[in-house]
Amino acid sequence: MFTGIVQELLTITALTPGTPTVVSFELPQWGKPAVGESILLHGICSTVTQVAEQDFTVEYMAETLQRTNVSDWQIGDRVHVEPALTLQTKLSGNLVYGHVDCTAVVVAPALTVEVPEPYQSYLINQGSITINGVNLTIVTVVQNRCTVNLRPETARRTTLADLVVGSRVNIECDYLTKVIV
Repeated sequence: MFTGIVQELLTITALTPGTPTVVSFELPQWGKPAVGESILLHGICSTVTQVAEQDFTVEYMAETLQRTNVSDWQIGDRVHVEPALTLQTKLSGNLVYGHVDCTAVVVAPALTVEVPEPYQSYLINQGSITINGVNLTIVTVVQNRCTVNLRPETARRTTLADLVVGSRVNIECDYLTKVIV
């Protein structure tokens, strides 16, 4: 489990497409993750499969590839990263599971996304949505489009301000909203 508060940005150092797709990332500043550890990468709960001196590796299976934007990733891309929660972790965001529901398409750069129809009922004004692992508050909802406001600090710490119209992003709808609906 995670909070949706990005700890840092990591660069993809190697990528081998296929099933599984194997992706390597530079090591986070907080230190080497352990093999088997869960880590949130662009909103995807990922299991570390290998650790080397300069990087660590994860593998993505067919279900993850179908629901996420991993197939859009390239060597050199930067992704949001957050370590898993511990009982001592400050909960400063919302609960994020890293179980990506779908991808959405950016339809306005300031940040409006169009979520696939089956997920429309989970979008509520002042509700939460996780975009590429960043937990955000929904400002407006019009049908299957929702808009969030990027605070300057969030824009500075993430790649969300770099998104352009047509970019695909990973979406995790708020768990509590899904349970209630």
